[in-house]
Amino acid sequence: MHDDAIRRAQGLLQAGMADRALPIVRAALALDPADARLHLLAAAAHHDLGGHADAERHARIAAGAPELAAGAWQLVAAAIGATGERRDEAVDAARRAVQLDPHAADRRATLAAMLVRAGRSADAIAEARQSVALADDDPGRARALAVLATAHAANRDRREAREHARRAVAHDPTAVHLLDTLMRVQLATGQRAEAMASALAVLRQAPTEAAPPVLARIALYLVEHRLVGWLLVVSFVVPLVVFGGGGALGALDDGSPHAGLVVRLGGALGLAATGGVLARLLAPLRDAGVRRAVARFARRSPRSWFVGVVVALMALSYLAALVLGELAFPGVPAPFLLLLVAWWAHGLAARAVPTPGA
Repeated sequence: MHDDAIRRAQGLLQAGMADRALPIVRAALALDPADARLHLLAAAAHHDLGGHADAERHARIAAGAPELAAGAWQLVAAAIGATGERRDEAVDAARRAVQLDPHAADRRATLAAMLVRAGRSADAIAEARQSVALADDDPGRARALAVLATAHAANRDRREAREHARRAVAHDPTAVHLLDTLMRVQLATGQRAEAMASALAVLRQAPTEAAPPVLARIALYLVEHRLVGWLLVVSFVVPLVVFGGGGALGALDDGSPHAGLVVRLGGALGLAATGGVLARLLAPLRDAGVRRAVARFARRSPRSWFVGVVVALMALSYLAALVLGELAFPGVPAPFLLLLVAWWAHGLAARAVPTPGA
């Protein structure tokens, strides 16, 4: 009765257009609210659109049809897992899907992913390995390898995590979700520079895809982290170079006519070094797509505003030293204290950055 609507909705879902598929499914459900196939499609559409409660509700209804039960329980698991809560329930739902369809690689990959989120990385590795062995096509094998990489990262197996993430990306180097996994694994295993490069590469390729908002958040954090780190080095080195010999400080104490020149030199050196660091580390933001994607989060991020204020105060301190000379002597060493606070605060913010299994 609803075969045409089902075909159209399936095609739209496969094309990543859940927003267009959902009205079709809703209209068909209004005519036949008992059709399990329509409930399964509604669950998939809601899940893709982030409506996880509705996705779970429709998937549980669809699970009542024996021929759809495996896929429906897999969607129940995915919907619960996406909320970050009820993790044991997500594992149980995924396990039911595997029990109903034990030879499906995708079902086992979902179970492995839920096990990672539940903190059971060793069990996740075992399921993910079976998923890799069962996968019979490149997309399935790539997803299984990505989940295996995530499980190894959660288990702190750094070498294995990186290896499997690279193998997953090799199956489709342009797939955003695979590059997302690679970036998270790189971040979790301490490869911050590589993670930032991966995130920025995806944002250049596909700034409007569904996955890049997460990539943009992580790229923004990593750019800020490197920026604060390098500016901390600058703020330490500048007063060391200018006053480090001791003679310059003595000149300031003695009221030497050269004291103002020394402070101005510190201000000029600080401004030049700060400008150089900003130009180098913010260079990726010259790309319009990257800049738009990252700016969306920077505008709403208190952490980004805090970093921006600290950098502005640092520049103003050096500028005051350059313009006012001896009167603004504290403008040369003060940025070091500012950047120490920023480094500490930014380190605390790392807890909010998504990692494998989160």
